[in-house]
Amino acid sequence: MPTILIIDDNHDNAHVLQATLEVYGFDVYIAYTGEDGYDMATIHEPDLVITDLRMPSTTWTGYDTAAKLKSDPATANIPIIALSAAGDPIQAQESGCDTFLKRPINQQELRAALEHYLHVA
Repeated sequence: MPTILIIDDNHDNAHVLQATLEVYGFDVYIAYTGEDGYDMATIHEPDLVITDLRMPSTTWTGYDTAAKLKSDPATANIPIIALSAAGDPIQAQESGCDTFLKRPINQQELRAALEHYLHVA
C-alpha cells in the first residue's frame, strides 16, 4: 500500500488525518515541522505528502516545505496536497503544491485526490 507523509504542526489535526488515512489502508508518517517533513521525505520517499500551509509554531511554512521538496531532484516528483483552513490556494500552487484542499476536510475530495495521485480505488 502507498505511504503518505503528513506535515502539520497541530498534533491533533495530524493524528485525525492519520487515523482517516490508515482506515483507507495507507501507511502514514507524521512530521510536526516543515524541516522534519523534508528530512522524512528524503529518507522514507513517500508516495504522497499532505502538508498544512500555515504552521506558525515552526520555522518553515507548508509553502516553504513544498518549495524545498519540489526543488530537490530526489523528492520533486512526489505529489503534494496542501491542506489548510486559511491558506492561499494560488500561493500553494506557486510553491509546488499539486492540489489544495480546504479544512475542514471534505472526505470525498480527499478520497478523489488520493485516487488521482496514488491510483487506488
